[in-house]
Amino acid sequence: MNFEIKCDDADLASITREKVIYSYEFFKNLFGVGDVFFKIKIYNSRESFNMALGRKTEDWEVGNTRGDTIEIISMKSKDFTSSHKSEEFFSILKHEIGHIFFYAKFETSAPMWLNEGICSFYSTPKSGIIPSRKLNLLDNLSLDQMHTSMDFRAVDSLIRYELVWIVVNEIISKFGEEKLKRFI
Repeated sequence: MNFEIKCDDADLASITREKVIYSYEFFKNLFGVGDVFFKIKIYNSRESFNMALGRKTEDWEVGNTRGDTIEIISMKSKDFTSSHKSEEFFSILKHEIGHIFFYAKFETSAPMWLNEGICSFYSTPKSGIIPSRKLNLLDNLSLDQMHTSMDFRAVDSLIRYELVWIVVNEIISKFGEEKLKRFI
């Protein structure tokens, strides 16, 4: 397979491998790219995660993609469950795999609203109607304000991922998934 997993827990590495194969094929088909190689490093603590990233991370931040490497805190770590449930581990990992394939397709991570929107939409499906009060948040925010990584991080972390999920959901609702795939 075109990925490697570095993890101290053999059982978690085995389960992760199975989930990654599915996500790998899903995003490969969505983005219409060939084989992509990447590494997954699973950390046992936020401290080791922070050391690897070279910065202090936010409580909600448990996964990160840089280049061809996904770094994520183990679902078995108490640090993972500080703001996420351990059941979210594979959704977050799928989200990060989406970033790998977005970059493989476009050789850039911008526009971040589309990158994060696609990765969020396909890794954390939501059901039901989006409340209009949340859609109204888009009235005061331009997608241009979420183009680069720096721009994206400047938007309130409590709403930015949900907002871009909403944008991709609206695109698919109005135009269909096939149009999104052709757009990609």
